[in-house]
Amino acid sequence: GSMATEEARHRRALSAAVPRLRAWSGAARRALDAGDDPPPMPPLPDAPFAADDLPTGLWNGMLHPLAPGALAGFLWYQGENNRGDGLAYAHKLRALIGAWRDAWGDDALPFLLVQLAPFRYTGTSDLLAEIREAQRRALDVRGTAMAVTTDIGDLDDVHPGNKRDVGARLARLALHHVYGRHDVVPCGPLVSRVVREGAAARVHFAFAAGLGTRDGAPPDAFELAGADGVFLPAHASVDGDTLVVTAVGVAQPTRLRFAWDAHHTANLVNATGLPAAPFDELVVAP
Repeated sequence: GSMATEEARHRRALSAAVPRLRAWSGAARRALDAGDDPPPMPPLPDAPFAADDLPTGLWNGMLHPLAPGALAGFLWYQGENNRGDGLAYAHKLRALIGAWRDAWGDDALPFLLVQLAPFRYTGTSDLLAEIREAQRRALDVRGTAMAVTTDIGDLDDVHPGNKRDVGARLARLALHHVYGRHDVVPCGPLVSRVVREGAAARVHFAFAAGLGTRDGAPPDAFELAGADGVFLPAHASVDGDTLVVTAVGVAQPTRLRFAWDAHHTANLVNATGLPAAPFDELVVAP
C-alpha cells in the first residue's frame, strides 16, 4: 500500500543522506579545529507523511495527537491560499468543522473563525471577496462565529502585524457565544436579511445596536444589482438598526453587495466600533 511505498522511499532518501552527513561531519570537525564556523548541516529527509503539503500531513502532525484532549473550542484563521476556490471554500470549511468535531467526539464544539484581512494580491480583489463570502456562508453551521478584520489589515503584508486586535475580537466571540457573557458585544453588524421595498433594499442585521459609521459619513461600499446582475454604486442611509439602500439605475433590486472591494476599509460599524462583515445577499420579497 501507500504507507509501504512511502517507507521505502524514505529509506532510500536516508541512504542517500548518510554519505552527505559523513562528509559534513568531517568538514565541520576541521572547521571547528581551525576556529572557523562549520558549514550548515545537510537536511535530513522528512519522515513519511510528515510533509505539510501531503494529504493528511498537517492533520497527523498537528491535530491528531491532541484529539480527543479536553478543549473549549477551536480558533481558525486561514484561507489566503484558497483564493480561487470561491464559494467551494464554504464546503471545505463545513467539512473541516465536522471532521474536527468528530475527532473530539463532540458535535457542538465551538468553531470561531477569522475572516481574511485586506491584502493587495496580484489580480482582481474579487477572489479575496469570494473567500470572505464563503467564510460568512459557513456560519450556517451551528456553534460558529466570525471575527471581521476589514479595518485592521495591512495591504502590504498578507499576515498583518496587528494580532492583538484579532485576538481581542476572537475573545469577544468566545465570551458572548461560548461563555454566555451577553453583556459583551461579540462582533460588528452581521447581515441577517435584505428585503425589497419598492426600488430600495432594507438591510437587517444582528448585533446592529448603535448602527452608524466610523467617520460620520454615509455608509459606503454598497452596490445594488437588478435583474441584469450588473452591480452599480449604491447610496445607503441608517434607519434605526437597519439600512435603506438605493442605486440610480436599479429600479427593482435583486442583489446587494457590501465591502466587495477587498482593498477598501468600509465605514459601517455598531456602537462598539466593530466593523460590519462584508456580504453578497439576495434581496428578498417583503
